[in-house]
Amino acid sequence: MVSALLHDIGLSKGDKIYHAIESSRMFSKFINKNDITEKELEILRQAIYDHSKGNDIQSLVGLSLVLADKLDVTYHRTINSSIQDKINKEIQKNKES
Repeated sequence: MVSALLHDIGLSKGDKIYHAIESSRMFSKFINKNDITEKELEILRQAIYDHSKGNDIQSLVGLSLVLADKLDVTYHRTINSSIQDKINKEIQKNKES
């Protein structure tokens, strides 16, 4: 859940191309390190780092994050994305009606 919520936090810096790298740097500021082991921290950081490339997936967390990111049909993904496909545009039209 942590990686899902924070995987795009690097977009707040304004760089869409390298946002995954920035997100992986930023996310640790927002978690309580008393509730997570170093191994879990590294799995989450790596999953966030790799999520936009969709390759070199190193864990089930990483795979889940890549798949969820690709299936994201929120307002951000469908209206504001630089890459809009027909299906996502149609889903957004249906949500608005």
